[in-house]
Amino acid sequence: MCGFVGIFNKDNNLDIAKFKSALSLLNHRGPDSRGIWQYQNSIFFGHNRLSIIDTSSAANQPFVSRNKDAVIIFNGEIYNFKTLKNQLSFNNFKTFSDTEVILQGYLEYGVAFFNKLRGIYSFAILDLRKNNEIILVRDPAGIKPLYFIKKESFLIFASEIKAIKFLLDKNPEINENSIRQYLNLGFIPEPHTIFRNIHAIR
Repeated sequence: MCGFVGIFNKDNNLDIAKFKSALSLLNHRGPDSRGIWQYQNSIFFGHNRLSIIDTSSAANQPFVSRNKDAVIIFNGEIYNFKTLKNQLSFNNFKTFSDTEVILQGYLEYGVAFFNKLRGIYSFAILDLRKNNEIILVRDPAGIKPLYFIKKESFLIFASEIKAIKFLLDKNPEINENSIRQYLNLGFIPEPHTIFRNIHAIR
């Protein structure tokens, strides 16, 4: 049950202390290690890890590819990662983790590789080869949720909404339509959440 948070700000003026505080809100999701990866002063990736498959420090996250051209933060478990690993041309793995398989599979096959994943997962990948493109992915059943807010100048995403709220300059407005949906259905259908402009990946 790892937890992660990330932010991309085009204004290049991120506050690392505030980001660390946002990540600390997710400490309960991963007691085994905590990591932050920074690109200039515009992108921060943070991860709290619960070690399950590969418990070594080599598998700590954020996890950077061998060529340092992509970074991943991941929550969940890929059940068929060993099978997928054997299908990749890359054979210089430094871990026994499913995290590294996801990242290397993406580097070889692009987003089409995600269709092969079997498991429960949410993750974010930063592709430094493609003008710092960020890809957000969640398992089809939504077992591992992922939330985000996107404005003209920034993108914030996290495993839990409270980390996103903390990084905003002001509290987001309540979505009245979501309240009505909850009262009628007993839940809020994705991609909506209780807050305006904060959405769930689906």
